Amino acid sequence: MSTTNNECLASNLCPNCVLPNTATQIAHWSFHGTLDDVSVNQVGPAVIVGSNVGLAFENKTLTQLEKGYIKIRNPGYINVPNVNIQAESFTFAFSLRLATASTARQILLSNWSSGQWQFITAVDAAGTLSGTLRRDMDTNGSNPDQDLVAVTTASKVPVGSWFDVAFSYDAPTRTFAVYIDQVKSAASVVRSSVTVLTLHTSTVPYVQFGNKADDGPSAGNLNADLRDLRFFKLHTSTP
Repeated sequence: MSTTNNECLASNLCPNCVLPNTATQIAHWSFHGTLDDVSVNQVGPAVIVGSNVGLAFENKTLTQLEKGYIKIRNPGYINVPNVNIQAESFTFAFSLRLATASTARQILLSNWSSGQWQFITAVDAAGTLSGTLRRDMDTNGSNPDQDLVAVTTASKVPVGSWFDVAFSYDAPTRTFAVYIDQVKSAASVVRSSVTVLTLHTSTVPYVQFGNKADDGPSAGNLNADLRDLRFFKLHTSTP
């Protein structure tokens, strides 16, 4: 392989999506037999909402060799302590296994309370993943200029097997990218007319996985397994 091809490949990788960088890691919920944040920051435990959600192991046996996860089935979701990424370049990453092919939009990680919309990610009805960041501006939720940037994977994601996901916002390069299995799938650039690159203010104590908080009633609609949810104060693209 040529040097040029190697450089191209490296620029499309997400180098911090698998091996945690403890120097820049904000939080890490492994769900390996615990709801606690296992990072040095110990942000706090995730909270289960609904009887269809619970910790599990691949072979239902608690051993050092088994990989734990949290099983999320609707109606149900988890609340995750909110970490402040409003003014940061950041990456949030997780491993996901979809139980069935998606026929309707299913919410993944979201900080989407009414009036405090900040970010939302989802499995689309078409089987792709998408993410949207909201601008730091006054809006009633219907302003056509309210979104900072959005991205959708270039292809469908697997069903029934584990895959790695990362959404990375790089403010200096105005880029929002999504990675599947550590390789960049798609990226979008904030339009030039936007000068303030911070996200919408959010002071809520929890974000959700499997639900968006401005739904009423709030029940959750995700059927998936989740492990190793991590937040990093960094970007993974190459300026």
